[in-house]
Amino acid sequence: MSTLDDVAAAALYRLTREPYEHVGLLYENGGAIERTPTRSQRSQGRASGRFEVPSGSLRALFHNHPPSSTEGAEFSARDMSNAQRLGVPSYITSGDRVRRFDPATGEAKDVLHQIPIDEWRRQLMIELLKRDPDDPRGVRR
Repeated sequence: MSTLDDVAAAALYRLTREPYEHVGLLYENGGAIERTPTRSQRSQGRASGRFEVPSGSLRALFHNHPPSSTEGAEFSARDMSNAQRLGVPSYITSGDRVRRFDPATGEAKDVLHQIPIDEWRRQLMIELLKRDPDDPRGVRR
């Protein structure tokens, strides 16, 4: 993946239908952008967690708002404050939208992004075929 927007969108793609809020980090490792496993709050409260990434490698924050959330695709004051404090963009998804808050400009915008085919395939395996994404039969019925 080539851009931070694409990596964030791929990380958030799996979270669009989750009933709870999840949060994670994007960080640089050997020139590639990687994502941490997400932390979730199994209630209607906000998700939070402790993460460890190499010093100086943090590139962005990401989280979802579940379909039942009243916040939708908007950044809360806490979301913006965290991004500003850390000096990295924050990404959010709600439904089919991915948005980015840029702490340098204070602007939140929709993100145009590409979802890797492996993410689509994984989703098809789970939702349509009710199989593990690593099932050796692939997408064949």
